[in-house]
Amino acid sequence: MIDANMQSTSHQANALRQQKTPDMIETAQKTLEVDLDFLNLKEVATILRVAPISVYRLIARRAIPVYRACRKILFKRTDVLEYLSQHRKDPARYGSPKA
Repeated sequence: MIDANMQSTSHQANALRQQKTPDMIETAQKTLEVDLDFLNLKEVATILRVAPISVYRLIARRAIPVYRACRKILFKRTDVLEYLSQHRKDPARYGSPKA
């Protein structure tokens, strides 16, 4: 009898875990959006196509804003893209490619 009650309770707990209320889904989506808005150091290095040490140098020069959370360095995606657009080089300034 105890085993039947435990199995029933376990079954109910599993059913509750599998149910997704609209609030839970909305919260998960908001969390995902926040995660997508921020990048870690390796992701920024990949986007900029540089070594992680180069990203540390950008931080030291205050060339790109950073956020610190729980000893992690985070970057806003928009800040990284803005940095890229500010450092865009016009190809005409470098002349035509040599053949």
